[in-house]
Amino acid sequence: MPEVLLIALYSRDLLEQCCIPFTLIEVIKGYNVERNVFYSSASFLKGWGLELKIVQDIGGEMKGYTKARFIRRHKRFLADVNLQNGVRTTVHCPNTGSMRNCLECGASVWLSHSANPGRKYQYTLEVLKSKRGHYIGLNSGRANKLVSDAIRIGVIEELSGYRYLKSEVKYGLENSRIDFVLSDEGRRNCYVEVKSVTLLERPFARGNGYFPDSVSIRGQKHLRELSTLALSGKRAVLFFCVQHSGIRRVRSANHIDSAYGESLRNAIETGVEVLAYKTHFGSSRPRIWRRIPFEQ
Repeated sequence: MPEVLLIALYSRDLLEQCCIPFTLIEVIKGYNVERNVFYSSASFLKGWGLELKIVQDIGGEMKGYTKARFIRRHKRFLADVNLQNGVRTTVHCPNTGSMRNCLECGASVWLSHSANPGRKYQYTLEVLKSKRGHYIGLNSGRANKLVSDAIRIGVIEELSGYRYLKSEVKYGLENSRIDFVLSDEGRRNCYVEVKSVTLLERPFARGNGYFPDSVSIRGQKHLRELSTLALSGKRAVLFFCVQHSGIRRVRSANHIDSAYGESLRNAIETGVEVLAYKTHFGSSRPRIWRRIPFEQ
């Protein structure tokens, strides 16, 4: 019998620890939702007398989070859940969007907890597992932290090599704040605007993700500001942080906000760069994983 190699879904870490050749790591790195694509890599392992088995690395727990069952969202920033002890409680829902196609009654959710006695709601809604098995990051405010962490450790190749990173910097003609400014001696400043993407549209199996999930006047303003930066010779980047494991590509949601779609096309023509990176949800905290296509 060949030795069994257990590989956590979406993970390169175990492969590198086991000294699997770099070329094989790249093959497995290319796993893209459909399980049969991943299994096609099994033939590469047979040459080393190894058997490939896939294991989910999330199970029922996420470190630092409390598991519950989702009931409903109400008053925009609130949601009701059932904790594992059967207690129904109201939690903070930190998402300004419509959360279209994300919320399902009875779905498993994970909550962060605050020990601050002054907070009215001690729990915050963080992640939901849909009935299709997709993990969705519901806290849009986490996107900036995910991106800044990924920049610092070099996961985002297109934004690597900058020595300094500043957050929430005032800029532009419309009194805006940019999420990040990257700088280094001898390089153009790089302005990065982050958007959290969670909208997966039907048919879900196609993996088409869209932004925005509702009309976004603020998003249109950000695109105008980025365009002005690009025209002035600065580097301007629109970064889609995809917090939905079922999304395989990102598109502009022209069917929801046609004005945003037009603004995005104009921004790209002025030189604004668009990047889309997917988030990995595992037993540890979510993290930026790899780049996926953006399609206009």
